Amino acid sequence: MKITNEQNQTFGTFCGDKTGEVVYVTGHYAVVTFHSDGIANGPGYKLVFSVVPQGKINASYVLFN
Repeated sequence: MKITNEQNQTFGTFCGDKTGEVVYVTGHYAVVTFHSDGIANGPGYKLVFSVVPQGKINASYVLFN
């Protein structure tokens, strides 16, 4: 899974069993791209999004579980 913004800036690339990651995405929107190679079976990803006004980045996050 890859997280970018509208300018194609990469903010995170994730695979396997990484958990608890917090990713801050700046810009007008986030793009989440998921690709499966079909090799491993697992429960997938859980995403939690929060949006806050500019200047309060400490409260904006994407959390992976």
